[in-house]
Amino acid sequence: MSTIASWRGLAGCLLGAGLVAAAIPGAVADTTDLGVKERAPAVYPYELAMAGVEGEVELQFNVDSGGLARDIVVVRANEPAFGFAAQAMLEAWQFEPRTEKGRPVQQTLKVRFDSASSDVALDASARELLAELKKEKPDITKANALDGVPWAVKTVKPIYPRNLLKASGVSGEATIDFLVDRNGKVQLPRIVSSTQWEFGWAAATALLRFEFTPPMRAGEPTATRMRLPIKFLPPAKPEDRPDP
Repeated sequence: MSTIASWRGLAGCLLGAGLVAAAIPGAVADTTDLGVKERAPAVYPYELAMAGVEGEVELQFNVDSGGLARDIVVVRANEPAFGFAAQAMLEAWQFEPRTEKGRPVQQTLKVRFDSASSDVALDASARELLAELKKEKPDITKANALDGVPWAVKTVKPIYPRNLLKASGVSGEATIDFLVDRNGKVQLPRIVSSTQWEFGWAAATALLRFEFTPPMRAGEPTATRMRLPIKFLPPAKPEDRPDP
């Protein structure tokens, strides 16, 4: 079974569990001003990027007293993986708390997945690498041909998935394969394995914000492929847990 097909099968299971919804009745809050303080880009699912598949996701959510998105529901997504990626992105955002009569206001967000979208991490360098990967012999330098191992100069702690936290929290890990471009920027992360699907998307979303020293081959910048395992532990501090 292909990876795309397996994500579609997973979405069917989540739909039955109420984690992915086809539609939600009722009024929707105005989305022109969500009060976003800090953004993170969405991962463009690797297999869909390689296949040239585009789409859109609509999310509904509340913002808690700490300015974090909670009660996230994927209302619409033409590909399940787009929904998972958008949800992980939203969990990494920071908002101004927004309430009405002391209660959170339901908000909506649409995320576009295409080569021109500012919502996703698919810049000119990523598109160049996608084109290279489609060649019979891509010019992606193997690790053993580099002058040295690229060092991480910026790291970002992955967000522990909130729906797992509400279930008392579990430990786990995810392994992510990704490219580092000539400038040391992480591009096109791909989930190799994860003990929970949420961990995979959270890890890939965090890795997009990592920065490395530029990979070098014979003294010249190049692109290379790397792989990183990331472990997840449920937060122990009460303030790190979601509002009830």
